Amino acid sequence: MWSDINAESFSRVKSLISSHHSAIGGIMCGLAVKMSIWNERFSDGRGGPQARADFVLSEMRHGIEKIVEVEASAPKVSDMS
Repeated sequence: MWSDINAESFSRVKSLISSHHSAIGGIMCGLAVKMSIWNERFSDGRGGPQARADFVLSEMRHGIEKIVEVEASAPKVSDMS
């Protein structure tokens, strides 16, 4: 991709990055919130395996569908070429 860069190929890459900016931000925000809660509850070795499994099944799983929706709403890379 970078061996023969020109104005057109640079514009396509710039457009691709810009079009995914919101999706990447939304996904990272959602995951950061979930990981922050995990860290609050289980840092320093707190919580046993059952508590961690319960957390994954209740807290982590809840809302993941929204993250998947945000990711699916991003333009497809194959559509950008």
